[in-house]
Amino acid sequence: MRLPTASYNLPSRNASRLVNCWAQAANGKGEIEVVGVPGIATSSALEGAGRGLVVSDGRLYAVAGETLYDAVTGSAKGTIPGNGRLMFAAAVGGFVTDNGYYYNGTVTQITDEDKVPWSSVGFLDGRVTYTEANTGRFGAMELNSLSSIDGLDFATAESAPDNLVTHTVDHGEAILFGTESGEKWWNSGAAGFPLERTSDGRIEIGALARLGITKADNSVFWLASDRTGRRLSGQTPVKVSQVGVEEALSRYGTLTDCEAFSFTWNGNIHVVFRFPSEGATWVFNVTTSEWWESTVPIVAAAHYNGRVYVQHEDGAVGYFTSAAHTWFGENPRYEVTFPNLYSGQGRQFISQLDVVLRAGDAPAGVIPKMTCEVSHDGGNTWHTLPVREIGRIGEYAKVLRWNRLGSGRDTVIRLSCADPVPFHLVDAQIEAAGGTK
Repeated sequence: MRLPTASYNLPSRNASRLVNCWAQAANGKGEIEVVGVPGIATSSALEGAGRGLVVSDGRLYAVAGETLYDAVTGSAKGTIPGNGRLMFAAAVGGFVTDNGYYYNGTVTQITDEDKVPWSSVGFLDGRVTYTEANTGRFGAMELNSLSSIDGLDFATAESAPDNLVTHTVDHGEAILFGTESGEKWWNSGAAGFPLERTSDGRIEIGALARLGITKADNSVFWLASDRTGRRLSGQTPVKVSQVGVEEALSRYGTLTDCEAFSFTWNGNIHVVFRFPSEGATWVFNVTTSEWWESTVPIVAAAHYNGRVYVQHEDGAVGYFTSAAHTWFGENPRYEVTFPNLYSGQGRQFISQLDVVLRAGDAPAGVIPKMTCEVSHDGGNTWHTLPVREIGRIGEYAKVLRWNRLGSGRDTVIRLSCADPVPFHLVDAQIEAAGGTK
């Protein structure tokens, strides 16, 4: 039986799903294997809504509630008012937040008379760049400054008559996204405001969310104005989302609060699109070009000192590690739904299912179990089979087997595990016989 490679679920047909796990190339029994989100060890038990992580001047910082912390030691550094997710511009000597504060050893509000509300911030060639909220204007702070603004250092994105939503800086260019279009600007060194639009600077699609943009794999990813996930290749907005993801996005009532971030784990580059109002998170595995779903309650990620740090939605900061088997002390949950077993409306009789995992790594005293559910009507109703032990510590050759799974014309099999154990699905085999239509 073919292992699922992605979440691809349509209302008309319950296809495969990967929840809190992703497919990757295998070097064992099959072409692919499915691995789970690793354990998360708590670094700092911060409290308050998680508002983001930033690496600045060799340190990792986190904002939880209204407090800025050293994310590793948990020591408080100051107050940044508000309760929403933040965008940071790491600069020389500190960083700036999109709600108008800067940190250079002390948290201070920017009080320059030319300061206006911002929707995004970045850093380009010694200057903090910003977009003005609800306008087409963007600007840059004075050179090597975290607080000074020249009221003449601004321009207007004019390739289309839309307001700017967000921007980022990539490969020495400020990439601006409006509601319907985008533009690229570079530092020409001109007198006065030094940024100019590049000759090939127009991007023929916009963005939906000011926080729905991130960088990964030497490129820019964002939630586009047509409700698709996009990757910028030159000036071309290449679509990376597939029909299953796009159908889900089409049903969401709120997309403007999308939050995007990225991380790399064991060679897999992941771009996360979190939709707080919808309680949904979709993740694009750049390495395999496939999507998976997440219920892990993290709102940000940052690479620091050889680790992948993440922030819990409740503020705490932790890091990915194979040595931990929980997520911030809570048991994980992994779910794998296999592609439909369908044969032109012919009834299939399934006598046996064998599942092979990399077992034997359970913590001492833990007896991890796997739940198997079967649907014979395309995923509309489910029957739960007896649970099976995955394999206690040292039981490396464990094979999970279920017999007499029943018959149907459109069968779906779903596996799940909610115990503190590494999840690594290697293979699955069924024995089935066809019958009459």
